[in-house]
Amino acid sequence: MARYGMRYLTAPALMSSGFFLPGILLANRELGHAPIHITVVGGKHNSKAQALHAAALRYPAHYLRVDWWDRSQGPLPNPDVQYPKLPQPAAFACTDKACSSPVLEPSRLAATVNALRKTKLSQQQTAQKSAAR
Repeated sequence: MARYGMRYLTAPALMSSGFFLPGILLANRELGHAPIHITVVGGKHNSKAQALHAAALRYPAHYLRVDWWDRSQGPLPNPDVQYPKLPQPAAFACTDKACSSPVLEPSRLAATVNALRKTKLSQQQTAQKSAAR
């Protein structure tokens, strides 16, 4: 569906106006890249889970997906990852292929996300070099 919307937005009649150009560029980028995905697993009334969620929302990114899963409220609406049951709240940083180990301290969340992004970027560069050969 998103691809059809993109075709409409890039039709010559709309492109020539220049009015939508920044939004079209942003939409194109979002179609081509998965968002940074952080999930907090813990009760909504748990202060540690609240602190992890606040840290996730503070992560500096233009395209960010933050989920907060309180198991007492049922399953996640978009269960694309299986999270372990832990005795304490935890956050997980995920790419489209892998998730981090549990992050238990809000102060460690940004560093964990950065490390995962760096690993993903390195893998993408390696794949691009291999494809170019």
